[in-house]
Amino acid sequence: MDVGKDFEAHLFTQYGPLISGKDLYTCLGFKTYAAFYRAKQLNEIDVNVFRLRNRKGWFAKTADVAKWIEAQSERHINEQITNKD
Repeated sequence: MDVGKDFEAHLFTQYGPLISGKDLYTCLGFKTYAAFYRAKQLNEIDVNVFRLRNRKGWFAKTADVAKWIEAQSERHINEQITNKD
């Protein structure tokens, strides 16, 4: 069983191929759009976010967001293991 693929499938079912708006910034861990926008200005967002012609706001591929969340989880687990030694 591939937990990463299951998580990605869950997000895809919930959001479709793209995540935008409040869903996007909360998935990335930001409490407000202002915090998200500030991080975007400072190039501190590790997920490719982009605009679409004739659409408002920022978008990201659901698969990219899922991979980023999984990477954050893996990093945390690895830090926990390293700190126990």
